[in-house]
Amino acid sequence: MEMGMAQVKVFRVEGEIEKPGYKATFTKEFRAVTEKEALEKVFSVIGGGEKVKRFQITIKQIKEIDPSEATDPVIRELSGI
Repeated sequence: MEMGMAQVKVFRVEGEIEKPGYKATFTKEFRAVTEKEALEKVFSVIGGGEKVKRFQITIKQIKEIDPSEATDPVIRELSGI
């Protein structure tokens, strides 16, 4: 069986953070191989940066997008756009 390199995709994740006295919506873009990997990046970035627990994050939508649709300049640069 031949092992090939996995194709890196761009995912846009939309959701909400809700904790006592604080509620916010977010849209983040991530480069990942799978949707599950993108979701883990959301929990890592938002959880670590905002000091939010996983149960305080609600994912409303996660979808693969074309790299040219990305609004994050770092994602565009890494994608060669």
